Amino acid sequence: MITSLVATIQTASRPQAGTDDRVWLDVGGAMFELRKSGTNVFEPGQADAFVLPLPAPGIPASDVWRVLLCKSPDRDAAGWSVSGVTLVDQAGKVLYARAGLEAHLDASTGRQWIAPDFTGVKAPSTFTIGAEALRTLLEPELHAGIHGDMGPLENTRPKGALALTCECDGLRIQQVVRGRLAATDIDVAVSAGLVPFVVHATGNNPARLEIAIRGLHIDIRIPTWMHILTMGVTGLVEVALEKSLPGKLRATLASQLGTRLGELGLDVQHVDRLALRPGAVEVIMERQPRPERVRPFPLRWP
Repeated sequence: MITSLVATIQTASRPQAGTDDRVWLDVGGAMFELRKSGTNVFEPGQADAFVLPLPAPGIPASDVWRVLLCKSPDRDAAGWSVSGVTLVDQAGKVLYARAGLEAHLDASTGRQWIAPDFTGVKAPSTFTIGAEALRTLLEPELHAGIHGDMGPLENTRPKGALALTCECDGLRIQQVVRGRLAATDIDVAVSAGLVPFVVHATGNNPARLEIAIRGLHIDIRIPTWMHILTMGVTGLVEVALEKSLPGKLRATLASQLGTRLGELGLDVQHVDRLALRPGAVEVIMERQPRPERVRPFPLRWP
């Protein structure tokens, strides 16, 4: 049993090698965001040590079956360069150590690096869903979820294609919806972050896939004359949409996406977790039964 893990990340020393982006370390059975409150990390030439917050009483050694770094979208086109990675357990045993790396994480590398020489235990079976496949899965459900009436906005329907990006901290979607308000066509831009996670079976309750929605933003594109004419009623429309849309989307996506994944041969009963990757979602299966995880998944494990 591993009760403590310390990860040390060495950023390359050349100028502009560092990053201010969010960074995660995935060891296979657990994923951790690497950060220190009030401290600048991942500066050029700097080695940063992180004590990973393992769940009590710890994790089995078999949970450490890979070493993978990934980061959020680039704030700087230069990306992030890593020259060394070390992973040490509570007994001082070095689980992985690599110096002299020339790992570069930016859009061209999928913003991730995986240790090709790590000799952990055999990985469980995995199933990867790419961004285009995700769009195919999500679009019909999203369209169904926002079609119809939304409070004061009537006869809403999608306008244009769904925009979807996959990053380590969630799936980001953008969709323009057209509806009718007081006999006038109104366009509404909807953007949100989706975090899919698996709720494990407990008692008589089967395992299921759920979708957490966060960062929902509604941008109502109302003509100026309409705003003046309604004397602020459009503001009430926006509030009503913000209250009604999250639940509508969550209920639709959580139920329908699980069904769609099942159609692809993915048995939610045997899924351990969903690992979000730049451009894809990795489904990790056939792990040992675990207690229900704390939500939302990818930001902290459990």
